[in-house]
Amino acid sequence: MKKRIYSVCIVAILCVFSLIINASRVSAADSANIVEMYVEDDNIILYVKGIDSEIQSVEGYIASESVENITYSKLSQANMPIRTLILIDTSLSIKEAEHEHFIKLLVNLIDKKTANESFAIASYGEKIDYKSDYNSDRWELVKSLDNIEYKKQKTYLIEILYNLINEFESSDEECFYRIIVFSDGADSNDTGVTINELYSLLQKSPYPIYAIGSEYNSNADKLKELFSISRITNANYSSFTSESNLDEVEKVIDPIDNYSRIEVTAPKELQDGSIKNIRLEIETLDGAYTLSGDVRMNMHINKSDDESIHIEDLIKDTEDVEDAQDDALGHASDDEIEKSEDITYAADNKKSKNPMFGDSKPVGLMDKLIAKIKDIPSIMYVFVALATIVLILIIIVLISSRNKNKKNNNNNNNNNNINHNMGVNPIMDSDNRTEMLVNPAEQKNTGTQYLFAPESKTRIKLKDLTNNQIFEKYLDSLITIGRLKEKNVIAITKESSVSGQHCKIYLQGSDVYIEDNNSSNHTYVGDTRIDKPTIIRTGDIITLGRIKLEVTIYN
Repeated sequence: MKKRIYSVCIVAILCVFSLIINASRVSAADSANIVEMYVEDDNIILYVKGIDSEIQSVEGYIASESVENITYSKLSQANMPIRTLILIDTSLSIKEAEHEHFIKLLVNLIDKKTANESFAIASYGEKIDYKSDYNSDRWELVKSLDNIEYKKQKTYLIEILYNLINEFESSDEECFYRIIVFSDGADSNDTGVTINELYSLLQKSPYPIYAIGSEYNSNADKLKELFSISRITNANYSSFTSESNLDEVEKVIDPIDNYSRIEVTAPKELQDGSIKNIRLEIETLDGAYTLSGDVRMNMHINKSDDESIHIEDLIKDTEDVEDAQDDALGHASDDEIEKSEDITYAADNKKSKNPMFGDSKPVGLMDKLIAKIKDIPSIMYVFVALATIVLILIIIVLISSRNKNKKNNNNNNNNNNINHNMGVNPIMDSDNRTEMLVNPAEQKNTGTQYLFAPESKTRIKLKDLTNNQIFEKYLDSLITIGRLKEKNVIAITKESSVSGQHCKIYLQGSDVYIEDNNSSNHTYVGDTRIDKPTIIRTGDIITLGRIKLEVTIYN
């Protein structure tokens, strides 16, 4: 017993020491995030928000492989243009008392622009109306604000934002765009772009969209939809009235100095067309940050001396090559093909701003995989054999430990039977150590049958509003949520009020359902406790114990 206590003390001391060393890293990482990431030729470009102090060093890893060629700078110091579009709802639903108050806010923002930042002023109703082009002249920008006229009209913000994002994407110039919207909601044309289509586009191209919402008694639901657009793009938002404190509202708009640009050059051997995780270890004067995300690499193929590359074979392996490219490559002569010593595939050599699904096309992956297996040193087989032996020993120990605990388990069952006979209802939960927040109620098994579409492209993002974490999964299989890491797809391990297997989320037809799993502290959608399968939608808040998860569903 003394040896066991001594061992526990040593482990506890080591854990505390580790927490002290990493405290600055954890606290700093909570305030920073990657707002945009895309691949351009051999480089991965990342825009990071939330690093206030000067960056001292950056270490990068792609699929656990260390990367050496990394450049970084504050966005305000980068050699690239920054363009901020101010988009103003000029319908009569905006209160007249707010007009001049909002103009003062815009003048404050213009006065604080950086040297490489330009503004454009535009109003919108059914269409966008530019009052000024992008420029840095303060006098011209302020003068253009005098041309803002409010009138009776319909406003189609969703369709206008959708078209603007596509315009930004079509630009050949590397430029950081962001939008500041002043509106009383996010309306759409009944026959035009839907809010879900805009959500899907913003997931692929998350340009920051800051929302300033004109508030009145009956537009709470409209503002909720407007603010959800900002959340998807990692931007902030605020309600607005004629009495709003302008200094407080101005804090919602991140200064350009709050953004950093990081460029990582990917080694040729990692450019294989697959989705890889990139991790950055960032050291600053005030602390350390650890950021990560997934990106699809471009496809890079090196032509060896004894290998002949035929364009026709590459075209067969490429699924989405345009017809014009097919014709051009199909007429290439053998002599022209043999001159190609190094072929890099990236759609039109343009930047792909989709962090998960780039325009690169994987070619000949099976051949490359076989070649890599052949290159594995013999020592690796020794390691595999040793790992197998260790695994077998662990299984034997676990089985032995399980047999030793059978007697204790039988005793526990007897105690439960005694409690039942005495009228005590034991807590039925997947982990009996769950911290109770409310008295558990009896729940019945719904016997729900889960129907999943094969290779569903529908995804769900759950933002932990309590701990500022994001969980993102495809809905092509059952998603279980709980505290036990080994039993759940999404594990919330550090919250004792969440049950071992708390709830489950699944796709049935075109709807997404959530179902409580007889948890101790129950599952809530909004303020409603659920006791049967319940449909969830973008913007809903799910409560599990003390944890609140904000839902975003998109294709």
